[in-house]
Amino acid sequence: MQWTFGAGRGGETMGKIVWTVLKYGSISACGVILFRLTALYAAAERGYQAVGGEAVFLLLPVLYWVGEAIVRDLFQNLVDKQ
Repeated sequence: MQWTFGAGRGGETMGKIVWTVLKYGSISACGVILFRLTALYAAAERGYQAVGGEAVFLLLPVLYWVGEAIVRDLFQNLVDKQ
């Protein structure tokens, strides 16, 4: 027996949901770690505490999601044209 959720969404399996949560959870964790490391480096370089460009690492999950959708749609459009 396979667990399915969201009848309107094609019935995603529990494994796919868990995989998605783990993927974006790990991307989020990497973003936080990168932010912390670059914030420490930037503070040492500047000589004072501030938040600058290193904050973009906190947007890593969103940027990954957008990039993944763009690439997926690009390939889907290429396949549809053939």
